[in-house]
Amino acid sequence: QTCSYENLSQRFLTEKRTFSQQYSQIYSVRLMEMKPMLEKTVKRKWGAKAKILPLMSVRVGQECVIVGTVFKKMVLKPSILKEISDEQSLLPPPFREKFADDTDSLVLEDSTQRIALTGAIGPQTAVTGAILAARG
Repeated sequence: QTCSYENLSQRFLTEKRTFSQQYSQIYSVRLMEMKPMLEKTVKRKWGAKAKILPLMSVRVGQECVIVGTVFKKMVLKPSILKEISDEQSLLPPPFREKFADDTDSLVLEDSTQRIALTGAIGPQTAVTGAILAARG
């Protein structure tokens, strides 16, 4: 017995892949919305004299508070290159059971710059996109 087959999947195929849609706008809006709340919390927790500064104004040795978005730099994080290699029938990267690594690090970004986070906060305790106030 045979049956007829008609491929109707063409309407689901994308004509052109674009990777311009990033999370930066979401992070930027989240920071704008949460910054005033965090500034009030900073004053309540660390006192009215706590200096909240943008990264571009921070000087070496100066104690201050920075409000920003956390980014986790992950060496083993999956890459868009895997998707592209799948499309192009290239050899994909090896399968990984975990994406965390001892060499992961954290970066704090405000609306002007980025700075590496070190000290009491470690990469195992934070996720990309979290908004926080850091004092140091």
